[in-house]
Amino acid sequence: MSFYTNIAFSLLFIQLVRILLPYDVKIDVFFYILSVFSNLICFTPVILFKIRKSSTFTIFNKLTVSQQEIIDFTNSILCYLIFSLLINLAFFIFKLNTSYLLSLEIGYISHLILESFSVTGVRLLYPSFIRFSLITKKDAAFRGFMPGSKAEKILAGIFILLFVICLPTESYKKIIHSIIQNPVGALSDVKYEASEKETIVNLKGIHNVTHEKINKQFKACGWIGANSLIVEDPETGYLYSVGKGITDNIQPFSMEEKTGDNILISNKNISVYRTNIHKIISDIESSITDPDTRAFITGELYIDDEHYHIASYPTQYNPIRLNQKRIELQFARLEDLDRLKNTHITSGKLAIRYEKKVYKDVAHASELNYNSEKKNYTDKNIPENINKITVHFNALDISDIKVKVGQKVKKGDILVISSKEQDALKLENNKNYIDFSKLNNSIEKIQANYKEKLESKYKELELNKNLYREGLISEQAVKNIENDISNLKANEELEIASIQSEQAKLSVQIENNNRHIERLNIFSPIDGEVSNISVNFNDGVSKRRVDYYFLDFLTSM
Repeated sequence: MSFYTNIAFSLLFIQLVRILLPYDVKIDVFFYILSVFSNLICFTPVILFKIRKSSTFTIFNKLTVSQQEIIDFTNSILCYLIFSLLINLAFFIFKLNTSYLLSLEIGYISHLILESFSVTGVRLLYPSFIRFSLITKKDAAFRGFMPGSKAEKILAGIFILLFVICLPTESYKKIIHSIIQNPVGALSDVKYEASEKETIVNLKGIHNVTHEKINKQFKACGWIGANSLIVEDPETGYLYSVGKGITDNIQPFSMEEKTGDNILISNKNISVYRTNIHKIISDIESSITDPDTRAFITGELYIDDEHYHIASYPTQYNPIRLNQKRIELQFARLEDLDRLKNTHITSGKLAIRYEKKVYKDVAHASELNYNSEKKNYTDKNIPENINKITVHFNALDISDIKVKVGQKVKKGDILVISSKEQDALKLENNKNYIDFSKLNNSIEKIQANYKEKLESKYKELELNKNLYREGLISEQAVKNIENDISNLKANEELEIASIQSEQAKLSVQIENNNRHIERLNIFSPIDGEVSNISVNFNDGVSKRRVDYYFLDFLTSM
């Protein structure tokens, strides 16, 4: 085959392999360039012998191997194995991107496949003389496989056309995934970096572990490549990965995409250094000023504990995974980070995506009504010099509303006390206080134990000094007792310091929890009077669930 046909086929072949892989491969232009390069390596004999004819160097004239012999070798499985071994070794030593390794391997394989359709065939089992050819010479002339023929050029053009169609562009992606019956991939062109409405997926399928039949609506959280979709159950809050991969939780039969509530999406990148999970959670929560805003965290965190363990749930998608000393996060929520407790983080980088539901005619706590907007939010019976704002929050997250209709409040007064997380944090703090007290008891026991031992040693030392003065024992015996006393004191200090270090960690955790609890409360944004407390019922799956409370405030301008 001609080199241009090999180039066209290698591009098409690697694109077909990429589409059919059960996982997504992140590619760039070098992915295709390296595929073409490894394919053209097999043309080395032709280039070498052209140099030999035109070169004046004697080294080329001393070559005794024929051109066809080298071509047969490069078109064999033996040469492919040597090539694969060398590039794998190079990629391992220099720690290169493995997707490029895949590209080189596939490019070489594409050359062997195409040459198997040539007239001469290939000696795949070189040095054996058996040739493999999948078509006859007559077939080759008819089908365009004669090198340099017009029909071969047409065939190369067809390869290029198919390659362009298979490119992962927005125009063709849904068509390709429909052909290979990949419903998840058909949705993957919906990018989740910016959107005006949340994506709802009506999913029919079966759970890969429990074999439970599934037919319900889920909220789409994001895509892992083109073949796995992460969804959230609106009733339980569980996450699932949907796709045809072995590790996916749900095998889909059909998927239908719908649009949900209006949302605003913003992104933020942060770097962390020598901190802990509670501090990271607190920092993220402090950046959320609206109760309808949710955060999804993706990135990597590095730890220094070799024996660290993260619990996983085989029936659910795990947004947090451990890879040696690296914690990998993908679409993790704040409640998922709570599983890591007070893990110490040495460094890391995180990309945070904020989702905020948008409600019509509702102003949030941080939004004040200016004169030009005042009339849109005031009732007819409210004077013009009175301003009205609304604070709303999720009803499932509260334990007590601290205000009543008609009550006057000042800026900073507590309006609502959150329930779920506060209860959990208070319970954790109670346990920490108990552990702290136990450590105090341990210190007292250690001090009492060493006090008894030291008193005994001091008595023994006094006795030995008297015996030494009388010449009954050596000076070394006295020094041995003194050394024992020094060792006991050092051991006591070491054990107490170890316990005090544990106490310091508990103190930091208690302090972080207290700050976290304080942030969970909802405070009044202004000085004013509570004019109304209303309830909005959820329009989703569960009609019985109260979704939001609304507090209206009146304040003088």
